[in-house]
Amino acid sequence: RWLAIPGLLRFQPGEIAKFATILAVAAVISRREGHEELSTRRALIAASLALPPMLLLIIQPDLGNTLLTAILVAGLLVVGGTRLARLVVPGVLMIGFVVTYVALNAYALRRITGFLDPWANKLGEGYQLVQSMVAFGRGGLFGVGIGNGQQKLAYLPEAHTDFILALVAEELGLIGVLIVLGGFAGLVMAGTRIARRSVQRFDLLVAFGMTALLTVPALINASVVMGLLPTKGLTLPFLSYGRTSLIMSCVALGLLLGCARDENPDRKRTGNTRWR
Repeated sequence: RWLAIPGLLRFQPGEIAKFATILAVAAVISRREGHEELSTRRALIAASLALPPMLLLIIQPDLGNTLLTAILVAGLLVVGGTRLARLVVPGVLMIGFVVTYVALNAYALRRITGFLDPWANKLGEGYQLVQSMVAFGRGGLFGVGIGNGQQKLAYLPEAHTDFILALVAEELGLIGVLIVLGGFAGLVMAGTRIARRSVQRFDLLVAFGMTALLTVPALINASVVMGLLPTKGLTLPFLSYGRTSLIMSCVALGLLLGCARDENPDRKRTGNTRWR
């Protein structure tokens, strides 16, 4: 999942691929004329742009980012004007692919079994999730205080990256977790408002795409840490350790703010959400 430039840096190409895919798909969709429904041909062209990066991601292997890319592209197609019925067959095929992939890959199957019953093997596949639950339990409502958490002391694997929300829960409690999730909820509302007020179709799609790129991984990450989803390997934007993830999150937020700067002032007053 990493590429290294000797003597310079190491980075995750998957983070850049998701960002570039959103821009490419948005550019193709935005070229259609008028307000008519997105044609099947243009939808296929847009979707085909996501196939090469998704193929490279699954080869790594990185099932989590592969599924995330598929979700983001599907969302762009819906916002861009395609009918939901057109996504039924691709969705069924994707589910079939995921089931087959999990069945054929031992590491993915271990993650599923560890998710379904972590306490059955709390020192094996379920260890990380069990320790995350311990962190939530120790934190309670208000937490044990910043710096006083114990799970980060070699108990919870990947505590500084994928499972950093568990440390927030331990040290700041449920209140701290709600504040973090509330921040992402606020980002969803702000991004939606920016998209609705966009003057150009491309700006609308970019605003939606960047909002989803920042908030969908946060929702999945929080669900994983709380034991609602199997481990995906997705970071929590702006909080998890990782230079590539942090840089691309900041770039995505910058693009979202750029779309906000180009809002139509008349739309702010009238609430008209049509775009050209």
